[in-house]
Parts: sequence; C-alpha cells; structure tokens
Amino acid sequence: MANNPLVTEEEMSALLESGASASVGVGTDRRRRIVPYNFRRPDRISREQVRSLYLLHDMFSHTLASSLPVFLWTIAEVSLISVEQLAYSEYLQGLPDPTVIFTLSMDPLQGMVALELSPSIAFSVVDRMLGALITSQVL
Repeated sequence: MANNPLVTEEEMSALLESGASASVGVGTDRRRRIVPYNFRRPDRISREQVRSLYLLHDMFSHTLASSLPVFLWTIAEVSLISVEQLAYSEYLQGLPDPTVIFTLSMDPLQGMVALELSPSIAFSVVDRMLGALITSQVL
C-alpha cells in the first residue's frame, strides 16, 4: 500500500511562502485586528471556504474508510453527507442524548479539534473491540 501524503511538497512550500508573505505588513508596528466570531449568526464563512471544508472532510472520510475496517476487523463504510453552517445552539440541539465531545490536539498542527461521538458509534466500536460480546446487553 503506497503512502500518499495529503499535501505534496510543492503545495506545502507554496502555503509556507504565502503565509510568510502575508505576515509581512507595510509597517512592522501594525497589529492584527482580532474580530470576534458570532456563534449565533454563522454567516462569515464564504462559499469557497465551505467548499474547501467539504474537500478536506471528504479526504478525511476516504482515509477513515480505509483505516477503520482494519482497526475494527469488519466492513465499514464512511461517506460525507454534507458540510453546513449552523448556529452553535442548533448544533447542540441536534446532538443525541447522551453524547460525548472531546477536544484533541493534532501535533504538529496548531489549535484543537472537536470530536463528537454519538452513542450508536461508540457502542458499535466498544462492541467490536470486546469481540461482539455485549451486543445483546446494550441494545
């Protein structure tokens, strides 16, 4: 199985060069203006950014679809349905009860990632990891 990087060397160098050129301003004493994000009205993401997020998550789903069956020793299908903007309150109301949300760091990348696991996924993973012994007791 070939190890295909998600970002090629040329793309990485182009990103680094664009970041370096963007950080050099007209004057060195200028501060970047921090604009707070309004979670109640998520209208700041452009269509191009939503499309980029879709492509990123689509790539992730393909990678997960190839590695998850190996981890769980079963057939697994992963597909991306949609990428949408929602208010945070709408997102929370759509979560099943109970559910769990983790924050993870993704070294060497900066920042944190949120991972939400619904009970249906969590129970299936635990069931598979324990050799399908608890299916009848949980469900």
